Parts: sequence; structure tokens; C-alpha cells
Amino acid sequence: MNSSIKHFVRHDLGCGCPDEVFETIDVQYAPSGFAGLPGDCLIVIGTRLLVLLIVTVHWPEVSRNLESLVNRGRELRDGGGFNRFRIVLATPEPTAAQAALMEQFGDLPSLDDRVHLHIIAADGLPAALHPRRVNR
Repeated sequence: MNSSIKHFVRHDLGCGCPDEVFETIDVQYAPSGFAGLPGDCLIVIGTRLLVLLIVTVHWPEVSRNLESLVNRGRELRDGGGFNRFRIVLATPEPTAAQAALMEQFGDLPSLDDRVHLHIIAADGLPAALHPRRVNR
């Protein structure tokens, strides 16, 4: 499982972290740090990277919660001494979601250069990260 997550984070998300960062990968399903917000799992990679994965057919829900997601992710990143926080939205409609969300994301007042948003096709996720069902 860790090798597929490492490949996904490096190749699909563009992470340049060195190999030793990937020695510890923890996947937390239904992460309590994002209670009340969209989020299927939080992937904690070493002591450097937090990745929140949201798999949904209802991506407008992410739009309504984007600022809260970024704020909470920054809090967790900074509080835990991590370097980066990445939100990954996996949806069957990545083109529509990208058009709607990227401008909104770029205009957030709390955004910094260590928070990233990635919008991908749901079928581009590694099998290890597929939730049992996509129902949100």
C-alpha cells in the first residue's frame, strides 16, 4: 500500500520529498481533525506532508467548505510542524470542478504557498485509497 501512495503523491501530486519522508505513511479514515467537513482520509507522510483526500460526486459541497478546509488544514500543518498541506479532490467531473474551484481557492485570504489543491479524476486514485463507496 505505501508504495502506491508514494507513487501517487510523487507522480500525480508532484511532491518532491526525499525517500526517507515516505518511510512512515499513516492513513486516517474519517479524520477527526476535519469533523463536520468533507474528507475521506488524511494521509500523514513522515513529518512533512498532510494530504486530505475527498472522494465525491458532489464536488460543490467542497466549494462551500473550501475556506474551512484550508483553515483547518493550515492549523493541523502548523500545529504539527508539517511543511505542506494538500487537498486532493477526486471526482468523476474533474474538469467542471477544476473550473469552479481553482479560482475560488486562489482568492482565499488564508492561502499561503504551502497549501495546495489538486483536482483529479476519481478513477486516477490508487486502489489503496479508494473508499469502499462514494456516496457523498
